[in-house]
Amino acid sequence: RERRPLDKTHLPYALGPARLAWLKGLFFTPDVVVTSWPGYEPEVAANPFKVFAALPVVSRYRFMLEEAEYTMMGFVKGPVCHGNVALNVINDRFWVVFVDPDSAWMKENAAFLADNSDLLAMPAEGGSNAPLSQWLKYGESNKRYVEQKSAHLKRLGVSITPALLWDGDGTNANAALTVFRHYDHATIVKGLVGDYPPTAYVVDYALLERITYLLVAGFDVFGSVSHQLQTRMYMDFLRMEAEYDFLLFLPAARRTQLVDVWYRDLASSKKGTIDASFAPSPGEPEHHFRTATPERELFALIEQRVAKVRSRRFDVSAAHQTEVRDALVKLGSVKGKAASFMPELAFVNVTSAQGDAWLTIIRDTAHSNVAQIFDDEKRHLPDEDALTAVPGFLGAYPEAIFMVPRDDVDAFASAVAALDGSAGYAALRKRWGVLRSSPDFWQRSDAMQAAAHALDPIGSGIFDYGRLDAR
Repeated sequence: RERRPLDKTHLPYALGPARLAWLKGLFFTPDVVVTSWPGYEPEVAANPFKVFAALPVVSRYRFMLEEAEYTMMGFVKGPVCHGNVALNVINDRFWVVFVDPDSAWMKENAAFLADNSDLLAMPAEGGSNAPLSQWLKYGESNKRYVEQKSAHLKRLGVSITPALLWDGDGTNANAALTVFRHYDHATIVKGLVGDYPPTAYVVDYALLERITYLLVAGFDVFGSVSHQLQTRMYMDFLRMEAEYDFLLFLPAARRTQLVDVWYRDLASSKKGTIDASFAPSPGEPEHHFRTATPERELFALIEQRVAKVRSRRFDVSAAHQTEVRDALVKLGSVKGKAASFMPELAFVNVTSAQGDAWLTIIRDTAHSNVAQIFDDEKRHLPDEDALTAVPGFLGAYPEAIFMVPRDDVDAFASAVAALDGSAGYAALRKRWGVLRSSPDFWQRSDAMQAAAHALDPIGSGIFDYGRLDAR
């Protein structure tokens, strides 16, 4: 029998002549002169802006950017992305787009990064047992770096418009990604999935490099608690910088309002630190917004910017059956308390004589903020929860599996939308759930795995039932 990897750790990477030519084009075609080798001192070896200073910045950026989904899967599917304390540093669903490598922002970046490389130091330089107090140094360094970056963009006279965002060069679907957090694990996929999210990241080279070094290259899975906590707290800075870059595209007055929404229920001292992190600004964006919610206008502009390359795999339109599309729309509109009673990740098998269809329901769990390490549940805002529903399979750890005849699919969606407590969810599970105790559970499981493999023969793997509801 064919042996397949676990979906939660499966990370395929194609090798071949085309990839070799691409790598040669990035690193061997440019006329690079290396005058000295980087040292092995921790403060150098753990800092990619010093180690790779001789290589063109655009080449370094494109190496990660053109395979951004794979680059970011390196930590999403790696050991760092495990457990609630590690994951509650990000929101439950957000879009990720990137600064165009051919923009002035990136092309004029080499000298700036070289001059500020000391401010871009990361926890790995202290080794696996560095004292936790070091994070205070990193916090101050990151604050100064964002100030320097803001001043640098102002000096360059960069026009802050959606034209600054990478459009995938017209062919590359990695230009737009969506990240999902599921309490203690995460998923990342190509495309702008779901309704407009509460927040988004705009990522430039320095951010992408630091995220990769922090969470993959420099993360020691066997390191001390101090090392792991520093990694978690440093990611706070990177999240805020990615949000800061997104806010640059919005009017200054709206930036403050959104930060107040994203970072509610914080002590005044902590909120003051957050506000200071978002304070630097190269000025107002050039685009003129017409509504009181310019972020929604910006999301529409982002969709236009990446329209040619955006993956449609998880769009409602990808569902072939009308009833399934209608159900996806209804499920995707569920918000508030009804959404809060659904599991974080559920797979639904819509059955019919004409052929089965599969869809995924994801709960977007709202929080007052993601700036604190502990008491994640206390910051839960059930009234702001929402559901995202997509065709196919999205995620590795289903918490529930449902089998719904096509004639019942509208009733199922209506029942989800009407949930008002645990009793209602129990009734939903009893009527349509595929339970662990079901006599045909493994038969259904095999059919589900086969369907996932058919939809994605290369990227799919075996689902993990460790979080499957046993009721």
